[in-house]
Amino acid sequence: MYEVFEYTYNWFFTEIMTQSVPFFRPSIGQEEQDNILSVLKNGWLTTGIWCKKFEQAFAEYIGVKHCVAVNSATAALHLSVIASGIRPGEAVLVPTMTFVSTVEVLYYHNIHPILVDCDPKDLTMSAQDARCKLLQAREKGVRVTGVIPVHYAGKMVQMDWVESLVEEFDLKIIEDAAHCCCSKYFSNRHKKWFKKCPTSLTQCYSFYCTKCITTGGEGGIVATDSDELANKIRSLSLHGLSTNAWERFSEQGDAFYDITTLGYKYNLTDVAAAIGCAQLVKADHFTKHRIQAVAIYKKFLQGIPHISCLQDEPEHFLHSYHLFVIKLNTMQTLVSRDQLIQQLKIKHIVTSVHWKPLHLHSFYQKQGYTASSFPEATHAFNQIISLPLFPDITEEQIYHVVNTLKKLLTGG
Repeated sequence: MYEVFEYTYNWFFTEIMTQSVPFFRPSIGQEEQDNILSVLKNGWLTTGIWCKKFEQAFAEYIGVKHCVAVNSATAALHLSVIASGIRPGEAVLVPTMTFVSTVEVLYYHNIHPILVDCDPKDLTMSAQDARCKLLQAREKGVRVTGVIPVHYAGKMVQMDWVESLVEEFDLKIIEDAAHCCCSKYFSNRHKKWFKKCPTSLTQCYSFYCTKCITTGGEGGIVATDSDELANKIRSLSLHGLSTNAWERFSEQGDAFYDITTLGYKYNLTDVAAAIGCAQLVKADHFTKHRIQAVAIYKKFLQGIPHISCLQDEPEHFLHSYHLFVIKLNTMQTLVSRDQLIQQLKIKHIVTSVHWKPLHLHSFYQKQGYTASSFPEATHAFNQIISLPLFPDITEEQIYHVVNTLKKLLTGG
């Protein structure tokens, strides 16, 4: 047993800690440690007072009435779909350029996802293709009742066109905001800045370890302005119980509970929420550092041929840069995108790809999708690379990444 531990320990430090530039490293300080210690001393580790604090603080931060903390953004999306009233047999517009969780929560309830191509300038859902796919579905007699726009890499979808589509075709909006807890967009319709579309039913956030803030590796939250939806989602998140354990075991609580609906085990722990509370205080600070790091990246990238950045449009968006994604013109480079990723890894620089579009995965290709079904997303997938980015990344690390890129691309 000891030998296994020693091997794992040595592997971790050889393979992970020796990376000169990891893809991501969470910024965890004394505040998070103090909060965790407070939870441990209190003795109540599951959903309790810290979850309530985190929900209230996050609701205030993004400007909504209610938040329900859950164990992942996938759980947040799943509960939102159930609570929305979208029924089995109906259909929902979803971008193909997304992580699988956005769509799998629909399949759980026999709701048909209608995949939509991306806008090449920022890889968010294409307004033109969304309308086209919706009209095609209606011509076939498919009842389309919802849309799940996915905010990408820290930049929100321009929700004005989504609202117009929703009003015209009577759709329900569930926002996948896994990348965007610190982001804003300016609405020309409402002449205001928003962190959440005012007409969406819910907005679903992720606090996974690489996100803008974390609750310790896993976690999520559902935001809504609806009292009814908040109450329903809260009950669904914990087996359909009428009250949670913390409420029942309090001095004023009732030991008995009722099962009001078929629910799930999606609640967040107080340990995770305590980390989230400390992280949320630093959220804007983290965003400031990410923005500064991206500015340094862009300065160093100038003059390197065959690399471009996604469109920012800073006058209409506060981009929180969960990710920094570049495009590689593979028609003019000495190496392919995949070869470049491998060569960077050899140099101890870890990158990623966000994402392989859904229609290119075998599960979806079995349903008839091909690479040509979504030309923009297919083309983008072969070009995009997510570079290392985290709040504490140094200028020296960024220079090393860019300098290595330049050498690999130019043969220098």
